[in-house]
Amino acid sequence: MTETQVKVIAGLDSIGGNIVVLEKDNYQIVTDFGIIRGTTDSEALDLAMTSDLVDRKGLPQLDGLYPQKQLKAKTVEAYETSQKQTIICISHLHLDHIGALLHLAPQIPVYTSQESYDFYQALAQTGFLPDYQVNWQGVAYDEVLEHGPFKIQFKASDHDTKGIAAIFIESPDLKVIHSGDFRYSGFHPEKVFAWGQAARQFEADLALLEGTTFSFLPDPNQAPVPLEPWQEKIKVIESKTELSLLKNISQLLEANPQASVVFNGYEQNLERLLYLSQVLSQLGRQLALDEKYYQLALSFAKIYGLKYDNICLADLPLIKKKPQNYVLNLTYDHYQDMFELPAGLYLHSNGYPLGPYMPAYQPFVLDLQAHNWQMYQMGSSGHAYPQDLLNQAYLVNAKVTVPWHSSQPDLYAQGLSSQGLKVWRPIPYQTYSASQIKALKEDA
Repeated sequence: MTETQVKVIAGLDSIGGNIVVLEKDNYQIVTDFGIIRGTTDSEALDLAMTSDLVDRKGLPQLDGLYPQKQLKAKTVEAYETSQKQTIICISHLHLDHIGALLHLAPQIPVYTSQESYDFYQALAQTGFLPDYQVNWQGVAYDEVLEHGPFKIQFKASDHDTKGIAAIFIESPDLKVIHSGDFRYSGFHPEKVFAWGQAARQFEADLALLEGTTFSFLPDPNQAPVPLEPWQEKIKVIESKTELSLLKNISQLLEANPQASVVFNGYEQNLERLLYLSQVLSQLGRQLALDEKYYQLALSFAKIYGLKYDNICLADLPLIKKKPQNYVLNLTYDHYQDMFELPAGLYLHSNGYPLGPYMPAYQPFVLDLQAHNWQMYQMGSSGHAYPQDLLNQAYLVNAKVTVPWHSSQPDLYAQGLSSQGLKVWRPIPYQTYSASQIKALKEDA
């Protein structure tokens, strides 16, 4: 019997594109399968690019994943000729975790939580995510999924999308945890704490833990970059949690009862949107959505038992007459519709474009300002704050912890080490056996 082998493909020094592979006796688990840094969104949706992406490691260089017809070179073995029995496990529905699924052989099972599976169907049907023609399989939280020698469980978590899960994987000689993305500042911190407690009892040999927010900690050796004039005009209202965000929006609207108000949030964070609609009902306003997003919100609310009595279809002429009665939800693709209304307050709440590092952001802000709209930057992170990350890692207490999903992994690693944890920085594409991983703890 061979040992379990672990290979990290990507995501060790970047936000997103996190992919790790576990293999034993020709059974292979790959989790997640998102867009790797350096691959564009258009390439991820182009089957003609499969072979080129594999060659340059824009897709995982792994046997048994891709159809023969999509492979020009022999960098990897095609699905049809490979002896590997492969499954994909998906932690959640963000593109940096699912965005490369189109390239897979359609026969390969793609497992995710049942909650995530249900949400994906609604997102794909309404055009908010690509309709990936893969072999989707929903799994109930805590149900044991078996794949050869492996046992897999999806543990409920919290993020800014529904269905997020931490993934526990066990073989006869190794226990691994993939944290997925998570936070304690959302609507369900109890879920994150629960899987952390389960992880401690699981006694993982290896935990791969996301560290997104360490990417944005300032470098103490560098002076802050001064804001440009257009940035100084943006009013920033900090919200540490989803609940404080709702409170801050309520207070802002109470102070501006007659103003036109436009909201742009992250499209998958429908929980925030529906809770916001209930806050607005106390202020005498309705949340107005375009038809596609209205249908998605209705579907989401019915699936998850949330109230939807204060959302309505957007009617711009009606809103223009009585802007004080509405908050208009607009995505970036339709943001210029707000210019038909009297200039007012624009609430940028983790919607696209996210910030100055995106090329579309500055022209977008300048356009708002040219039309006399006051922009408020007011969101709440989908990721755990640095101290929460360290606390969760300490709770998990894996024998070895890998910091990933961060552009400052060294800083994250220092924090983990300060907790007394054994930190490991694997090399991409290098294969490690279960005994090698276990020996790391002994070397501490």
